[in-house]
Amino acid sequence: MPEAPPPEGIHTPAKAAAGVRSDPYVGRVLDGRYAVRDLIAVSAMSRVYKVTQLRSGQQYALKILAARTADPDSRDQHVARERFVREATTLARLSHPNIISLADYGMVEGRPYMVMQFLDGQTLQQLLRDRTPSPRQALRLCDHLCDALEAAHSQGVVHRDIKPSNVFVLDPDSHEPRVLLFDFGIAKEVDESADLTGVDAVVGTVWYMAPEQ
Repeated sequence: MPEAPPPEGIHTPAKAAAGVRSDPYVGRVLDGRYAVRDLIAVSAMSRVYKVTQLRSGQQYALKILAARTADPDSRDQHVARERFVREATTLARLSHPNIISLADYGMVEGRPYMVMQFLDGQTLQQLLRDRTPSPRQALRLCDHLCDALEAAHSQGVVHRDIKPSNVFVLDPDSHEPRVLLFDFGIAKEVDESADLTGVDAVVGTVWYMAPEQ
């Protein structure tokens, strides 16, 4: 079976870097605390930057909501903003070794942002393109991913977009790699009353959806 293409709107870091010269944030200090160093990734929903926290000198990844339409008050932009804020508040509740950690979140120039640990390694998608993990590595990766999902489910959170590009692998070349699950942008809380998914709308990435979807 041929490998599924990446979701529309996602760009590799190399392609994202090509737009740095016209980027509105690279070289600036956001919220008086985060010096923006590099553009890491771009999607239809957000931009992700490598930043330095001025007080500590620590490196982080800062994700900020992208403008989906020219009208900041449009429904599309409102839904995108609500999803983004919900992702940040969800991550703030999920403390687990196999889920990416949230360091901070706030607003800048009317757009929400979140600050997460800066990761050094590969996504599972990148790893699988390069090589096939050993049986021991594969079992460890699956075990960690199941632990992350169990922790999220215990808090009433369903991720809804489990796929290799949303699974980060730390120390991918070691016999003991560690998984971090990230991108809770379309996660849903089981007991929440607000529903940001339209009637008859399906969310997720089609190549990784459950058959019944």
